[in-house]
Amino acid sequence: MENPNSTDVLMILPRKTIHHPSRLKAGWETDKDPVGLSILIDRKPAARASIEYAREFGQVRPVLRLFEGAIMNQDLFEALASRLAILYDRLPMRYPLYIRFHCDQLELIAKASRMGFVPYFGQWEEKTSDQSEKDWTKVTASLRKIYPQGLEAI
Repeated sequence: MENPNSTDVLMILPRKTIHHPSRLKAGWETDKDPVGLSILIDRKPAARASIEYAREFGQVRPVLRLFEGAIMNQDLFEALASRLAILYDRLPMRYPLYIRFHCDQLELIAKASRMGFVPYFGQWEEKTSDQSEKDWTKVTASLRKIYPQGLEAI
């Protein structure tokens, strides 16, 4: 179960947390297909995401997957995540949506937190609950260094 080489953390978005999609910047548009959503900038693909089902908890659960066409930044993440979270809330599902981040993706973790995603401290396929908590302690310390004024200052 525990994979000491994994440097990923999970965050969960409780149902009905995001009520409105984020505003798109000038020149941005969305492109939906049966399996995901893309953000186009000046009609060129910039970033893509989808909701998939993964077995991270010993059973299949919904996960927000980010596919980077370019560099995924906070604005692209928010545009994709807000729209997919609203679509997910329309599904008759009892589980919250979760997302997996590498511990170094601090900018995206901070944005996800501001949007309503919360850290997952429990056990999952790659971590015990103790390891999840230790990893989040490290991530939180790193966030405090980068954002000394707090995430509200973002």
